Amino acid sequence: MKKQYVGLISCIVLVVIIGAIVYFSTENKGVNGTGIEDSGISLEQNKTNNNDDKKNEEESADEKADYSKILIGMWHASNQLGDGYTDMYTFNEDGTFKFQYSQYDRDREIIDYSGKWVVLGDKFLTLTIDTKHILDTEVPSDGTGNQQENRKIKEIVLDTPEELNYSLDGLEETEESRFPLTIKINGNSYWKLSAQQYSDNINTAEIEKFTKEKINEFNEAASKAEKTPTHENIIKAHIIGKVFDNLDIEESDRKWVDDKRQFLKDNISSFSVIYSGVSSDNIQFIAIVQPQMSNSFDFTDLVNEITGTKNEMDILSNIMTIEPDGFYAIDLYAEDLLGTKDIIKIDNLELKFDNDYEAFINKDKREINNYLDEYDRKMKTDLSLKNKSWNLFIFNNKYLDPDEINLQVNGELVKLTK
Repeated sequence: MKKQYVGLISCIVLVVIIGAIVYFSTENKGVNGTGIEDSGISLEQNKTNNNDDKKNEEESADEKADYSKILIGMWHASNQLGDGYTDMYTFNEDGTFKFQYSQYDRDREIIDYSGKWVVLGDKFLTLTIDTKHILDTEVPSDGTGNQQENRKIKEIVLDTPEELNYSLDGLEETEESRFPLTIKINGNSYWKLSAQQYSDNINTAEIEKFTKEKINEFNEAASKAEKTPTHENIIKAHIIGKVFDNLDIEESDRKWVDDKRQFLKDNISSFSVIYSGVSSDNIQFIAIVQPQMSNSFDFTDLVNEITGTKNEMDILSNIMTIEPDGFYAIDLYAEDLLGTKDIIKIDNLELKFDNDYEAFINKDKREINNYLDEYDRKMKTDLSLKNKSWNLFIFNNKYLDPDEINLQVNGELVKLTK
């Protein structure tokens, strides 16, 4: 009997084992017998793992980025530029850096700090601060109540340098030509100002030298205009001053520069035919528009001097009389103030009027070419401008002076105004 029980138990165990094998084999193949779930991982888990792999690859690529080269340039804490800057880093090739606090923060005590920078361990930024600029605690009183603006800036050289250690992450390309990259420094987002780098041959030291030269040039021209406020002196200084719309200058200089620019703007004649503007990468544009009023001819000598011709006003004025339509003309000058470009490309050119009307360039009028041949001039039809060149653009019909002349330059709207 015992042998029969043993035999029966053995048979039962064998059946159970076989059944278990068949069951698990069927379960692992899934409903369709594809074996997708052999690993015991669901489809959703599989997708998640794939995404994690992709994320890991991106992080790996981010870690391989050479931040010691990528960081060189200016990084702004906003992807927009207004009439001032917000917090901004400048990292130089020589290992020096400068951090400037937002100009919109009127209560700030520290203006900026500077020193050395280095990237350690691929993704960690170390800043060693040796110099700070602060607002002096002693406030001179001028009776105006603007004590904050009248405080002097003091430079402090630290006996013991301060060290800051920040993480770097979130490096991404953008679709904005003026802000090609964005990165997080210690968790805060900054955008790289490509326009402030100008070219690979221009470094921050050269930009600072250029800025100082412009400050001196403007101070001399504006002082001359204040002493002798002629059309010539006022407009020449006003054109130079346009460069400060985009240049980063010290707080101590900003106040007097703004005051002198306002004086010049207030004293420009409404009969002027001279418009100007400067792009953020320091391309200067000057436009002479067709004179519409007899008083505009008071600017003839200045216009001829600026353009280097003897009959600029006559050329522009007479274009409006060409039969059968009459046309409107502007002569546009373009110059890279840093001397890095031979060709300056603009994307669009429009005239804007107070009724929101826009005028676009005319590209094909034989009668205009015949007229210009007498003056050895050509009508410009494309938007590639040689550096330091004058370019004559013709518009259909006759207009009063435009409120502004709008140019698109590398995705940036540049407004030329009187």
